[in-house]
Amino acid sequence: MNYNQAIQAMYERSEYNIRRFGCQEFDILIKAMIEELGELTQAHLQNTFDGKPAVRIADEAIDLGALCFQLHGGRFKKRLLEYVSDLFKEPYHSESYDNTNDRYRYLLNKLSILDAMNPEDYTRTMRTAERIVYTCVTLAQLHSKG
Repeated sequence: MNYNQAIQAMYERSEYNIRRFGCQEFDILIKAMIEELGELTQAHLQNTFDGKPAVRIADEAIDLGALCFQLHGGRFKKRLLEYVSDLFKEPYHSESYDNTNDRYRYLLNKLSILDAMNPEDYTRTMRTAERIVYTCVTLAQLHSKG
């Protein structure tokens, strides 16, 4: 799975979520993101210790990234894509991580920051969500079938 495929999968999943559940409130989306991080972590642990397929990690990363797309509705998606694309061009060296465990700790940290944020703080919300999507795209690329 390449960058464009991962982003497209997240976008399509977010559209499906909106059709299925409607537009959800900020705090509901944050709680759903925390729940998805739990599923992502579970998939990682099952792959690491039980030999379960790694593709589930990619699926759960896409689910988590899709929830970021749902924050702030349509006006957020285009800017989020631009920010994530920029992150891939110039990675943030101060927030680098060397292994998969570091990626999960990083995601948990960003979700806890997002959970404590005022949803009206649009710029900080977007910047935090962009880093979550960036990490999810990286995980999806590493653990997808092809």
